Amino acid sequence: MKLGEFETNRIYNVDCYEAIKRLPNKCIDLIITDPPYEIEVAHGSGAFGIDKKLNYQQIADISCGIDYSILDEFVRVLKRINLYIWCSRRQIPKLIDYFVVQRKCRYNIITWHKSNAIPAANNCYMPDTEYCLFFRERGAKLYGTPASKRTYYITPLNVSDKRRFGHPTIKPLEIIQNFVINSSVGGVSFLTHLLEAEQRELLPKTMTANTYCLKRTKRVTCRRKTA
Repeated sequence: MKLGEFETNRIYNVDCYEAIKRLPNKCIDLIITDPPYEIEVAHGSGAFGIDKKLNYQQIADISCGIDYSILDEFVRVLKRINLYIWCSRRQIPKLIDYFVVQRKCRYNIITWHKSNAIPAANNCYMPDTEYCLFFRERGAKLYGTPASKRTYYITPLNVSDKRRFGHPTIKPLEIIQNFVINSSVGGVSFLTHLLEAEQRELLPKTMTANTYCLKRTKRVTCRRKTA
């Protein structure tokens, strides 16, 4: 099965901002995306030495957020707004405004609490929580079970995959699997946009869906934000 030039269950190493424009209108049932966060990054190693310093170096290049015009493309390709987007605390108000205030979507805030986060808490709270916002418009159904529909997760960082793939905040596979279970049924088309390759590759073993994966051209891609 193809959507335009893109084939099912293949990973495309492309500029996502450009590639999504080549998808037809209203062709996708679900989007799951993990774009760059908007965060402040300190560069000192402090009391925790090289591990903390390397962590800051890893996230420095993905700290400038996204070009919010891509949200218009998400809405264009989705049959109905049905979207999971990982984000930083600073990005939450803009995303709420776009999807809830302007487009009247329902929403949930799903949190991942890291039990082994780097203890970098100089004049701030611990960076031990990540946020995923789920937006859906009327008509987008929610499936799943009470277990798969929980709104918080407590797990350690996936240190082995973090080192293997060079991603500072690689997401637990269980969370991504539950998103697919809760927001899709067999035979739908969903877009794993900016997820890591190993997450997408494992999903078809347990999910019956047509998957289209658009990855970054580089390990990290930041875009300046637009209003």
